[in-house]
Amino acid sequence: MAKQLITGQQAQQAEAIDLLVRDHRSMKSLSLSHTSAEDASLPCIYLPFPANPLFHGREDMLSAIEDILKPGTSSSYVPSLALWATAGMGKTQIALEYAHRQRNRGLNAIFWIDTEHESSRIKGFTEIANLLDLEGAGSSKEHDTNRLLVLRWLQETTVPWLLIFDNVEDQRALTQIWPSGGRGAIIVTCRSELLAAATLSGRVMEVLPFSNSEGGELLLRQIGADMEDSVNKEDSMELSYLLGGHAISLNVMARSIKARKKTLGEFVKAYKENPRSLHKKQKRRIFSLPNPYYDKTDDLEYLWEIPFSELEPDEARVLGIMAMCAPSNIPITVFETKTLDIDSKSLDDILLGLRSLCLIGTNNATLYSVHRLIQGEYRHFIGIEEVKIWEETVSVLRELFPQQRKGFTLFNEWRLCESLIDHVETLALRYRELFNQRAVKYNDDFAYMIADASRYLAEIGRYNACTDLLSHGFHHCNGVESIPYTNLCAMMGQVCCERGQDRSALKYNDIVLRIRESQFGPMHSEVANALSNSALSMVGCGQDVETALSMLNRSLEIDLANPLEDHKKILHLRHFNIAFALRALGRLQEASQHIDSASAYAIAEFGENSRYLTISHRLYSDIALHESAHERAYEHATKAYAIAKLAGATTPWVAAALYYMGDIRLRQNRPQEAIYLLNQARVVSQNGEREKSDAGESARVLNKLSQAYKANKEAQRSYELQCQANEMYEQLTKTGEYTVSDDEREKWDYLVCLKFR
Repeated sequence: MAKQLITGQQAQQAEAIDLLVRDHRSMKSLSLSHTSAEDASLPCIYLPFPANPLFHGREDMLSAIEDILKPGTSSSYVPSLALWATAGMGKTQIALEYAHRQRNRGLNAIFWIDTEHESSRIKGFTEIANLLDLEGAGSSKEHDTNRLLVLRWLQETTVPWLLIFDNVEDQRALTQIWPSGGRGAIIVTCRSELLAAATLSGRVMEVLPFSNSEGGELLLRQIGADMEDSVNKEDSMELSYLLGGHAISLNVMARSIKARKKTLGEFVKAYKENPRSLHKKQKRRIFSLPNPYYDKTDDLEYLWEIPFSELEPDEARVLGIMAMCAPSNIPITVFETKTLDIDSKSLDDILLGLRSLCLIGTNNATLYSVHRLIQGEYRHFIGIEEVKIWEETVSVLRELFPQQRKGFTLFNEWRLCESLIDHVETLALRYRELFNQRAVKYNDDFAYMIADASRYLAEIGRYNACTDLLSHGFHHCNGVESIPYTNLCAMMGQVCCERGQDRSALKYNDIVLRIRESQFGPMHSEVANALSNSALSMVGCGQDVETALSMLNRSLEIDLANPLEDHKKILHLRHFNIAFALRALGRLQEASQHIDSASAYAIAEFGENSRYLTISHRLYSDIALHESAHERAYEHATKAYAIAKLAGATTPWVAAALYYMGDIRLRQNRPQEAIYLLNQARVVSQNGEREKSDAGESARVLNKLSQAYKANKEAQRSYELQCQANEMYEQLTKTGEYTVSDDEREKWDYLVCLKFR
């Protein structure tokens, strides 16, 4: 099964690179522009931390890892290993030590991917692609392209490499990022033995607790005690035994010994006589949340109260915020907000104090991290204060996260959004955990923040993550028709629209329109947005287009009656939407006038290369087709492709442009060119299916590709593709989410977003 998966993945990656990263120069030839496997910038070492000078022991394991990961004789086989153990046992430190040892031995290509969240995975590949200086590597908006470039380099280079996937929580996370060949080796770390066995790794190894002697030696090194003193050795081995050889527990206990200024013997004696006198957990709440990082039946559950109990009030407050966020890459700006109101000098002291207690870490003093075991234990430790800390974290992230205003895009704030989205997603999960255990009051800021973050996720095409986040917001609102609730409905309507599910989009957009008209009055800009969205959904599913056109004209009238600042960033969309309605009614000359207006507003606000101009050229192309001006239509489609490609080679905008071009060539009876273009569209569309959770675009492309093969007299291939397309169509339409039509062309267009038809 794994080999089959890798084979399919290899083919998809090859197609994605070889078909999508091409520069379209003429209809007969697309020249491939890519980096030679040997042109990368080396050495390239991408590791989260420097070598740990206090790393100790594990020599047998490190030797075994080296034997397992010896390079094979064939580039088609990549040796791999999954390290598993309970949280805090030292998996990550072992992988890090092995990586640094390989670096010291001359390995020039070592890469580390934090695999827990999709955001950290895709950002990791983007940073690696840019560090390698791969040609074609792009910005944070081109994650898929960067991932494919890195995977291709790993597969093609003759340079030995090491790739580490840390903190794997779901084996499915690896299917899109696992190299299908190359001259390297792979290490996976995860908490579950079952998960380790289910990954693509060739071998599995459990990280066992330290032996008493190894744990004792580690303690002595941590506290700086005499390692040759026989009494110290005996005491340290006994404490290691009492702590169960748990790596992080040994480390934290050593810090506690130093902080308490006790000798090792004094500490061991006190611990043996009455361990709970040192770190007994106060019973602060009736119900306890299950800790996902630690075994609650283990006595070491109480270990964390030692450093926790030493915290100053401001330190406890900051650690509480960190315990609610994602464990890594927490920006220092989180602690510099007006909500927390901590001056810079005090903040420096607080962070230094938390680092001295070994509770948090940092790479560059701007990004901080806290181990997930510490997060879970601290949330348990603070008891009934957990809800208060959650509410404060909501206020902090609400203050930081860019806020959607009057329907405007967040495009110019994407970089900031990217730095915060992991923490918003994690905070939403914390809400569900809290809700299951205790009462959580309705919080306006939380609902607003979810809507804003969902807007960002929708804009970058992460539709699954967007709907997951929205589900937390809807759960929190519990059907109360507030303004934040309408924002959530508006975002869900947008996601449904982007997926081509206009019937569902219309339901959400009608809710928004009804509530906003009652709350804001008929001439408010938010009412204009709601009118426009509902009308566009009506056009999308072919429902009462004349009424939809009246609603769109009314939304434009409301905009023009309000101050310029309220609508100047939205007028291009108003005119585009009116053009879509006019096109549906066959009033093409009027549609052309609105396209002209929309283009002018888009250029004025976003520049000559705004992706909105792909809509302009697509509509111009459609009008040209109605006039039988095929070459003019193809020229506009080519311009749409060129602009769409600037935002990334694997976006739906690119897929749609390639589809237009292939459709026009097929109409011109040039089936071979159509096949070439439509195959590219197929690869891009399939690449986006994972995030969209539907295959509407792919089904439409396969249907058109079948027609192209038929025109090229390849009957068998045409039949196979048509069968695939028909099966996908049946699966999609039976959900009731899509409009069904008897018109052969229209039925396939209803599977995609209106702007891509």
